Amino acid sequence: MASIAERLAAALDSAKNEREIQPFLKANPLVVRNAFNAWAWNHAEALPEFPLGADGKVDFVVLSADSGQWHAIFVELKSSTARLFTKKGVPSKAMNEALSQLDDRERWIKRNESVLREALSRHLARIDAPAYCSHASTHQSGETEIRDPRTVLDFGFVVVIGRRRGLMPEDQERRASIRGGKASIATYDRLLDVAPRIDRMCNK
Repeated sequence: MASIAERLAAALDSAKNEREIQPFLKANPLVVRNAFNAWAWNHAEALPEFPLGADGKVDFVVLSADSGQWHAIFVELKSSTARLFTKKGVPSKAMNEALSQLDDRERWIKRNESVLREALSRHLARIDAPAYCSHASTHQSGETEIRDPRTVLDFGFVVVIGRRRGLMPEDQERRASIRGGKASIATYDRLLDVAPRIDRMCNK
């Protein structure tokens, strides 16, 4: 059977848009988790098609925890064939649409953080996750801990778009400066980079 890395490469080579790559990533969430986890390993998972109340879904939420806080990284998938910048060095139409979507996500969180905490709490209750950031006298379960507004819940945003081979050298600097550093702009090669490590981990 082909490795995850080989199957991901084949899926990217044949995919015409993000809808054609999402089923593979949904079936292999470790790829997304390992690519975009906020370096917190007490708890780390990638939740596909995570609902945002009645306002739609985000492609993935990478949920993780360390001793000080929980982290929720919102990952939006765009086409692997899209360009990030035009020849003039300005964001492409696809990139601008992705950035607008991130703005919408950020505004939604500001208005609905309690709704998001409740949705994450229900998920943590289903998997019986323990608390990671609190003393036992305050919380023993992740379910009540993440619902508590006193618990720090840090947010991040990632757009996955295009391929590394489509970037000019100066595009790297342009990518880093977008949105003042509030969002990470990654190509699908980030996923390809972590896939071999997952194969090694699964074959131990």
